[in-house]
Amino acid sequence: MNKFTLSIIMSNFNYAHFIHEAIDAILSQSRLPDEFIIIDDASTDNSIEVIQNLIKNFSFIKLVRHKKNTGVIDLANEGIRISSGDFLYLAASDDKILPGFIEKSMQFLEENPNLSICTSIPGFFNNTNSSDITFNPMHRNGNIIFDKKNIIKALRYENFWLPSHSTIIRRDIAIKYGGYTKRLNHFCDWFLNIKIVLMHGMGYLAEPLAAMRMHQNSYSAQKRKNTSEERKIFYKLLDIIEEEDKDLKSAFKNSGVINQLGMKNVVFLISKPNYWSYLVPILARKFKKLCIKLNNSIRNAFFSIS
Repeated sequence: MNKFTLSIIMSNFNYAHFIHEAIDAILSQSRLPDEFIIIDDASTDNSIEVIQNLIKNFSFIKLVRHKKNTGVIDLANEGIRISSGDFLYLAASDDKILPGFIEKSMQFLEENPNLSICTSIPGFFNNTNSSDITFNPMHRNGNIIFDKKNIIKALRYENFWLPSHSTIIRRDIAIKYGGYTKRLNHFCDWFLNIKIVLMHGMGYLAEPLAAMRMHQNSYSAQKRKNTSEERKIFYKLLDIIEEEDKDLKSAFKNSGVINQLGMKNVVFLISKPNYWSYLVPILARKFKKLCIKLNNSIRNAFFSIS
């Protein structure tokens, strides 16, 4: 008998051409979710027909249909609120999980019951070939568990980040932190994940178990096209972090985790002197990388001469 239950929440809007693959990937898992909630945001294509044909033989799947479009963040928060699992996986209808994702992730969580969040090696594929997946390992020494103290060092100096498409979170913790902050748009899932990690540590499962579809019509890609709007959202994120309690605000700064949002947002920091304290760990990381690179170059030059 499983120790923990898992709810998968999938939002959809006019992704009939993608959602078949996303749902199939879940229903072909060696361990099925205990609950699968699909929320359709008033799609105008044939999404409902596709979904109903796929789920008709599975009693643990619930389809919620909206009459009016509300947006993906509201759908995610609705799913968090109405779900019942111990853990949550927020699935996108244009991504897919890989064989063993549920079984291996949940086994890892059950073997480490104090974890509130875990992630695995993220994969990425383009819009035309979902079988050609590129993986991005974040740690080369196998599975690892970080507590609150050493996660800050890992985020600051290593390649760790929290891709939502390969991350499972504890439901009660997600609710405690208010779910997704709508004001943060495409930063909202990152913010919730990092908040949980900085306050509770994390588990990393060193296996490729989920893949994200890269295309120009995705929610995040659409939001990143408008640089002016992204700058406003980024500054809003900094304002929200500043409103957090002292420990969490300090963890955000000391971890240099803002670097994960990309160089464009790091550059935005330069025009805000009151936020320059966020730059210090980022610059320290870049300086360390430069020193390592220079040291390797000098060593290679020395051995080539000798």
